[in-house]
Amino acid sequence: MTRRIFQVIVVGLFVAVNTALYAQAEPDHLKVIIGMGQLGTANTLIADAEGYFAAQNIEIEYVPVSTSVDPEAMALLVSGQVDVLQTAWTAGLFNAMTRGAEVKVVAAPTYNDPEACSYGAFVVTSGRSENFDAESLRGASVVMASSASEYYFDTWLHNYGMSLDDVVLESIPTAARPEALANGTIELAALVEPFLSRGISELGFEVVVSYSDVAPESSVSVLTFGPNMLNREDDLPVRYITAYLQGARQFNEGPTERNLEILSPALEMDVDVLTSMCWIPFREDGLLNTDTALDFMNWLHERGLLDETLEVDQFYDPSYVEQAYERLIAMAAPEATATMAE
Repeated sequence: MTRRIFQVIVVGLFVAVNTALYAQAEPDHLKVIIGMGQLGTANTLIADAEGYFAAQNIEIEYVPVSTSVDPEAMALLVSGQVDVLQTAWTAGLFNAMTRGAEVKVVAAPTYNDPEACSYGAFVVTSGRSENFDAESLRGASVVMASSASEYYFDTWLHNYGMSLDDVVLESIPTAARPEALANGTIELAALVEPFLSRGISELGFEVVVSYSDVAPESSVSVLTFGPNMLNREDDLPVRYITAYLQGARQFNEGPTERNLEILSPALEMDVDVLTSMCWIPFREDGLLNTDTALDFMNWLHERGLLDETLEVDQFYDPSYVEQAYERLIAMAAPEATATMAE
């Protein structure tokens, strides 16, 4: 028997024993904030609908906030009023940790895959993308989708001897940005799905450069735990991420009939809209690209948006997702064992 087969069997037995114990216990109730209406959080909705959380003896309560990047969301996590927050990279996330908050990034599901479709991009009106001159943006009004999109845009502008300081950043509500670009109020917009595909198909927008081209392989969203999860002695955090990764794997199957059945009502999007969108890929192991995370953090600090910088182990703990990934391997143990023994 090889060492790997032995490991799979041992972990498989561990999962089987724990599953029996879960069946005899009251479910763990977790309060969770995700970005409702956003495809990048769909794996949680899938995991909930398919019973992956229930199989881990977890029940989910969604706590409504205006957006997952709202300071209110972070305050709820830090204070222990919610247990889990799926959000985007922001200065507020890093600053909370530098100021002593018990918060850690524990997984980084979605990412910019240069081999996949573009979930986010910088777009202009029809006929302008070919031979686009970045200099035409000097002093021009543009709108960004987030601090991460500002980072991508600044990185791209540096290729042309420019920076974010050479453009005028406008504040325009998300839903109004396509119209603002179409009517000439702004010269360029950072759009993400579903507004990106709609803008291209309905308004003739053209992509100048995608997020994936600027920052390939960079992590987009992050799963964060607050004090309620970080200070536990049981395996609830690992069980949560195990189900979470199962949802990610199913999401990566794309707009299947079952995924559409779950997500159309949950995201309040028509099936036609969902099928026409780019489905941002999830890393099936949930691991963070630490290099791009550090680069983004340093960029925030250079722009005066962070109190101080952090070492990786000060903001990221991969131990939970690593254990969860091993459990997923063990859940396929009979098939894996048969394959390896041949």
